[in-house]
Amino acid sequence: MTAQLKREGCRAIGRMGGDEKRYDTVMQVLRVLATHAKAKLEEQRTSREAAVMKLAVKRAEQEEANDQAAMGMENSLRRQRDALDDRIAAMADRKKAAKAQWDAVVIARATGKLDNSQEDAKAAQGIGTATR
Repeated sequence: MTAQLKREGCRAIGRMGGDEKRYDTVMQVLRVLATHAKAKLEEQRTSREAAVMKLAVKRAEQEEANDQAAMGMENSLRRQRDALDDRIAAMADRKKAAKAQWDAVVIARATGKLDNSQEDAKAAQGIGTATR
């Protein structure tokens, strides 16, 4: 990075030939270069800091978007789980109701209040509503 600058600086200094005016010119150019280098350093540092800040903001925004998406998926899964729980509960209720109905039929048959001998005969043969 500095090899060319050194080489050209040494050439310019070698051409001074002991002339004080040329020495002042070389020193003035070196001061201008030093001032320019310092200004450029500050400009580049500010630019780099702005780029880093911009990248940090972009990453934060992406993380926020990812968090929002994850929350949306979590809410969706929670709703699906709740819907499945409701379906399972409804199935359990239907099963209880069917068992209670069957128990009532069994009790009615056992007590003689319900005579399904014809229905039982059809069911044994695979005929009628009892096979449904």
